[in-house]
Amino acid sequence: PISDISTWLILVFVILSIVILVEIIFAVRSLRQTPLPPVPPKIVALRGGTISLLSDKKVYQVGEVLPVHVQISTGGKKTDGTDLLLKFDPKILEASAASIVRGDLYTDYPPVAVNSKTGTIGFSGISSTTGFSGTGLFATINFKAKLRGSTALIVDFKPGLTTDSNMVENGTSKDILEQVVNLNLDIQ
Repeated sequence: PISDISTWLILVFVILSIVILVEIIFAVRSLRQTPLPPVPPKIVALRGGTISLLSDKKVYQVGEVLPVHVQISTGGKKTDGTDLLLKFDPKILEASAASIVRGDLYTDYPPVAVNSKTGTIGFSGISSTTGFSGTGLFATINFKAKLRGSTALIVDFKPGLTTDSNMVENGTSKDILEQVVNLNLDIQ
């Protein structure tokens, strides 16, 4: 009787193996004969430009240098230039034209305007030939911490206004700046 059971189990195993093999062959043939639908292209929603203020850390000590990176993103559009008007608290932070390291996104960077009494920095990058499209480092501003306290660095921006921060689209002179990311810091 044991040999009958083992023979029966072997027979069941062989039959199941054959059924599984036939199913696999059928599935492979079906997949080869049925064309797959084409993959639709991925749709990417392009936005307007963005200016973001970034720092290596959020807490600094009095006397310490605070590198603030100004990153721009054109939202996939080509630009002829970017204007930055930045506000800071001159009681807590100190900046000068020499503390600004310009990026290389544009071919020309006119002189920087720093008003240490009102706490404003203004500068531009322009390109008369190639323009810039993408995301990159517009500048690094090396502030010096003067006094303890919480402070904010604010990109002066109001949609539709042309006397503040702007990003100029190539060929249209349209301001495509839509969003800014400000920065809050603590000085201890």
